[in-house]
Amino acid sequence: MKFPRLFFICLIFLFSRFSIGQEAKKTPLVDFNFDPNGNFGVSLTEESYKLLQKQNFGNVPIGKGIRDGYGRLTFAENGSTNNLMTMIDGVAINVKFPVSSFRELEQVDGEGKSWKNFYSDKTVGIDISQTVKIVEGEQSGNLDTVIAKFSLTNNSRKNHSFSFRYMLDTFIGSNDGVPFTIPNFNGLCNTFANFNTTSVIPEYIEALEFPNLANPGTVAHLGTVVSAKHGNFAPMSQVLLTAWPGINCGWLVPIDPFRRDSAIVMYWKPAIVKPGESYECAFSYGLQPLTKSVGANGIAISTGGVFEKGKNAIIIAYVDQPKIGDFVTLDLPEGLKISTKTPVKQKVKYIPGQPYGQVTWQIKLEEDGMKKVTISRSNGVSLSKEIRVR
Repeated sequence: MKFPRLFFICLIFLFSRFSIGQEAKKTPLVDFNFDPNGNFGVSLTEESYKLLQKQNFGNVPIGKGIRDGYGRLTFAENGSTNNLMTMIDGVAINVKFPVSSFRELEQVDGEGKSWKNFYSDKTVGIDISQTVKIVEGEQSGNLDTVIAKFSLTNNSRKNHSFSFRYMLDTFIGSNDGVPFTIPNFNGLCNTFANFNTTSVIPEYIEALEFPNLANPGTVAHLGTVVSAKHGNFAPMSQVLLTAWPGINCGWLVPIDPFRRDSAIVMYWKPAIVKPGESYECAFSYGLQPLTKSVGANGIAISTGGVFEKGKNAIIIAYVDQPKIGDFVTLDLPEGLKISTKTPVKQKVKYIPGQPYGQVTWQIKLEEDGMKKVTISRSNGVSLSKEIRVR
C-alpha cells in the first residue's frame, strides 16, 4: 500500500509547485499610492527589481546608489506632482478627491489591486470618479501596467461640455528627464513634442532608463489607447512631451524643452454630455519588456497598441549604434500584415550622437493566437519575438 501514498505525495508536490508558479506570475511588478488629494504615483516592486536583475538589464544595488528603493515611474511615489483637471463649460477645475471618498474595490481575477476616488460638485450637478487598477501588460502576461480611468457623470437637467487633462510627472527607474521614443518619430525625443490632433497622437510613448540597448534598465510604457474591454473611452485630442511646469500650472501647460525634468500631458476630446449620461477617458502606464539580441550592434523589439483581432498595432525595432546605410527587415507570419504603405525593409535613419535608432511598422491583426515576428538587420543580426493576439 505504499504506492498510493507516494502517488498522492507526488500530486501534492506538483500542485504546490504549480500554485507557486502561478502566484509568482501574478505578483505585481508595479504599485501605486495616493497623495491626500487623490493624485496617484507609480512605483516598482521588489519583484520587478528581481526580474530586472535576472534579465541583466541593470546592476544597481537595492535601496542604494542612484535608485530610490526599487525605482519608480513617477517623480513622487504618491503622485503629488501629478495633476488632474477637468473643463466644464469652459471653466477649468483642479480635481481634488477627498480622502473620505477613497475606496478599495474587490479584486478581479487576473488583475491586481484597484481603487476608486469620488468628487461631487452639487452646484453644477456632476460626479467625477477616478479608478486606478493594476492589470496584465498587453504582451507580458505580468501585472506590470496601471490603468487610470476618469469618469464624469452629468446629474443636472441640462447639457454640459466636458473634458479632462492629466499631467504625469515622469521618472524612469532612477532617472528624470530621459529621452522618449515614439512610433514613427525620427530619433529620440530629448527636447519637446506637441501632438495636437487625434490623428497624429502615437499609440504609445516609451522611455528607457539608460540609453543603452544592452542595458536599458527600466523601460516605461505609456499607452494613449486603452482596450474597450475596460470601457468606452473618449479619444485624446492632444499630447505634450514637455518640461514639468509645476503643480499649479493651470489647464494650458506650456511647451518647453524638458532637459532634466520631463512630463507627459494628455488632453481628451471635449464632448457635450446630456443629463444622466457619462464621459469617460483613460490611459495606461507601466513597464515594457524588451526582446533584445545579445552583444553589441544588435537590435531590440518593442510593441504597442491594443493586440486584439481586427485592430492595428505597432512593432518597433531599436537598432544599436546604427551606421549609414543600415537597414532592417520585418518578417510576418500568416494572420499579420503591414497595414500601411510602409515597406517591410526600411533604412535606419542615422542621427549623429544618438546611441540607437528606431524603425516602426504598423501591422493589421487579422487572426488571434500566438504569432512569431522576426526582424533582421543588415549586419546579419536576427531576432524573433512571440506576440499574443486576442
